[in-house]
Amino acid sequence: MQEKDFVDPEILKNGNVLLLLKQRFIENRSEETIIPLLCCLGDSQVIVPMNVTMSKEDEEMFLHAQKGEIVTTSGDIRMKPEE
Repeated sequence: MQEKDFVDPEILKNGNVLLLLKQRFIENRSEETIIPLLCCLGDSQVIVPMNVTMSKEDEEMFLHAQKGEIVTTSGDIRMKPEE
């Protein structure tokens, strides 16, 4: 890659570039539009809000843990993106 291929993270920060590239891909699903979208996505910080599901016992451990304390769960933790 050449220096011209790198994007300043500040430009990607508000998400507008990613949204523009996503829209271009939706309108024209081709390799020409997906490559820039995937490159931008790889360089972006994407936050996905999640809902967490865990056992009552594990939830109680988290609620009563002190700052800095390491909590180990005994059951599965499931994460589902918010809708």
